[in-house]
Amino acid sequence: MAQVLTDTEIAEILQECRTDGTAHSWRQGAEQNFDMPLKLGCGHWNEMQLRPGLELSGSDLEKAQIHRHHIQQHSQQMPLSLSFYLSGGCQVDNDSFRLPVEELAGHSYLYCLPNTAEVEEYHPGQRHEHLLL
Repeated sequence: MAQVLTDTEIAEILQECRTDGTAHSWRQGAEQNFDMPLKLGCGHWNEMQLRPGLELSGSDLEKAQIHRHHIQQHSQQMPLSLSFYLSGGCQVDNDSFRLPVEELAGHSYLYCLPNTAEVEEYHPGQRHEHLLL
């Protein structure tokens, strides 16, 4: 069975990888790139600020364990977001949903959920290609 990693455990692994030089990231102007350390999986994540208040991010990741990301509370100023999975997906459980939602490849999701808590769960063994505007 796959190990479930929490935000705290992922942060600890990332810090360890930064310390030993196996986590690679760079920032140039309005663009930022991060390569996932092998201890967590493989792939990369990019983010670019197109203009103030408008960001585009994309990721192509394959996780080695289940990653469970807890958002204690989205900001009051949470922007309107458009999400699209080219492959893979995740399960989202948000305070404003009656039931958890599966975000799946080939579907788009438009949302603005300020002041809500959320848990996103990503599973290993599948490629997650994701765009977020």
